[in-house]
Amino acid sequence: MMLPKTLPISNSKVYGIGTDIVHLPRIARLLIRYPLELPGEIRNKKSFHRISNKFMHEQEYSYLQSLNQDTPRDVNRIIKYIASVWASKECFYKSLSNYVPKTELPPAQTIYTKLAYRTKDRDGKPLLQIDPSFINGNMKYTNFFNNYIDPNLFQILLSISHDKDYLIAFTCITNKV
Repeated sequence: MMLPKTLPISNSKVYGIGTDIVHLPRIARLLIRYPLELPGEIRNKKSFHRISNKFMHEQEYSYLQSLNQDTPRDVNRIIKYIASVWASKECFYKSLSNYVPKTELPPAQTIYTKLAYRTKDRDGKPLLQIDPSFINGNMKYTNFFNNYIDPNLFQILLSISHDKDYLIAFTCITNKV
């Protein structure tokens, strides 16, 4: 394979990077302690929903519920999904912390549960999407949204990998070229 004599010059700028690693058995233990409720079950204090409210966007929880209803139920897939959501949010927060002044950064739980959600493209590649309704319900973060995360100006690159007992996620926030 021949490489081009000149490589295209990119005008992209990296604003922040972040990484996080999750020990999958930790998520498995969490699910034993706080089980996922099945459709129609009444949520109780010991259900996973109580924990998920701290780091999952409603889109992610909805997808998790669909995984939980699959037949046969694939517990390993559920564990990896939960771990990927957690790691994606953690590394996203870390990448934002690289360039957003601390005084302008929303609380981590707001970023995790309201601003962004983990999804995938048609080919299965992981994506971290900015919720377009974030600004409507969080007017006090208008400056943060417009200056540091507006999807028309910035893009979030996400990579996730897992092997045996570990899952790792990496984010890079760049300007949109």
